[in-house]
Amino acid sequence: MEERVFKIFSHNDLDGYAAPVLLRQIVRNRYKHVKEKIGITFLPTTYSSTGKSGSIDNDILNFLESDSVKRTDKIYITDLTPSENVLEKLLKKSNEYGFEWGVVDHHKTALWAKEKYPDNVFIEIKAENENLQCATSLVLELALATLPNYSMGVNSLNYVEAVRRYDTWEWSKLPNTSLSLAAINLNNLFYFMLVKDREEMLELCLNKGVHQFLENNSGLVNILKEKEKKYIKKKIESVEFATLNNKFLISVVNAEEYVSNLGNQLAKLEYKGRPVDFSIVIQGSDRVSLRTVKEDVDVSKIAEQVFGGGGHAKAAGGKFDKVIYMYEIKNNGNLEGLKFEE
Repeated sequence: MEERVFKIFSHNDLDGYAAPVLLRQIVRNRYKHVKEKIGITFLPTTYSSTGKSGSIDNDILNFLESDSVKRTDKIYITDLTPSENVLEKLLKKSNEYGFEWGVVDHHKTALWAKEKYPDNVFIEIKAENENLQCATSLVLELALATLPNYSMGVNSLNYVEAVRRYDTWEWSKLPNTSLSLAAINLNNLFYFMLVKDREEMLELCLNKGVHQFLENNSGLVNILKEKEKKYIKKKIESVEFATLNNKFLISVVNAEEYVSNLGNQLAKLEYKGRPVDFSIVIQGSDRVSLRTVKEDVDVSKIAEQVFGGGGHAKAAGGKFDKVIYMYEIKNNGNLEGLKFEE
């Protein structure tokens, strides 16, 4: 029996995990209906971090130098885009070994890759007033566009929509709808789970339906909601303020949990009557998460130029030195040495 081998690289957040789970289901369904019996093998998915200091480049390069690449038929990269050097190496190795490869991303900082590799890179950026895409929804869009007989049930569609709403923060526009509430609760459960259990959790969610899955875990969902509320309240009480370029007013905290929602709440604060331009949540020793609620502030540009990262106009991330950063905030209230070219 013929065998097809697939390898997936993806981001390490909810959308990054949800996209490969959906992709595996789509691929299996596609080959289930072919006349010739074909065996499907998925190598373990590699979940990577993004940005100049992220792990995605090394993760792909290590795989390309392994024996596994020689028996791989297709490589998928979802929810993040490696550097140009790595994509060039990927193209070279695909010519050498004969595998196909594709990137599915929704971050505008990766548009350069679509321009250079239009046959391999699928990136779709929509305006802020449209339904924004995430990697999981783009995987679905690609399947519907390229597989004539492919269709999805309500469970799968709700799974995709819950992930999309959370990743794009669109749940905040319709916060009390069932899918928006499901999006928040699903993300809380995702980060509560051990890393090794997250794929299985999302597979259950996809198969049972997001509403049924959350209902089955309602006790834990309620506990996590209360925990989140208390955590965010405590962190907001410890907020500090700084400026960038003596222009942007920033709210800053150290935090490891509920980073997206916390960052959004911090971005709504005021300092001496002046609204914050964007927030920074410092995670661990060197990661930062940026959020804004302003239409005229693009944190993806700031993340790329100042923190070596990227993301979306209203949500982005990168790397930085926590010790130097906190010293600068506490001593002069301005991020000296950090320049953002507007």
